[in-house]
Amino acid sequence: MIHHRNNVVINKIDDMQVAETLPGGHTINTNAAKATGRGVEIELTARLTKALTLVGGFGYTDIKFDSFSDAQGDYEGNKNPWAPEYTFNIGAQYRHEAGFFARVDLVGYGKMYFDKANNYSSDPYELVNAKIGYETDRFDIYFYGKNIFDKKYDTRRAYDGFLDFYSPPGEVGLQAILRF
Repeated sequence: MIHHRNNVVINKIDDMQVAETLPGGHTINTNAAKATGRGVEIELTARLTKALTLVGGFGYTDIKFDSFSDAQGDYEGNKNPWAPEYTFNIGAQYRHEAGFFARVDLVGYGKMYFDKANNYSSDPYELVNAKIGYETDRFDIYFYGKNIFDKKYDTRRAYDGFLDFYSPPGEVGLQAILRF
């Protein structure tokens, strides 16, 4: 059985607010005048057997300033900061009626700008997450891994070039859920 969902969106935005970093690291919201956002999202779920499910999704976003200028320049046609061009996920999940559970996901993010002038951006990157465990009516226990291949996807020169954010390292852990 296959289920799908899709959305297509076009938004005209007046008086759009954009975060702007001032010297000294102070951030304010400024009026970016007008912007147009276009996007599409598609999600698919395929239940191959009673226990095995495949999932996938893709989102594309194109949001640009129609008119926006200030004392530092004209940003018409530039991409909106902090909006990745695309996102996607592909995953497989196995859930056996006896309680055994396993899941693996690949998630990806496209190029993203961090400033109104589009001078600073991130490269696209992908992460792999996994989870294996046992589920019952009263409790679940899982061994999980986030970013299991320890992918580096540092954000350099964010907030108009003032800050760097370093990607968290790969993480493994144990999760227990108890239901009352």
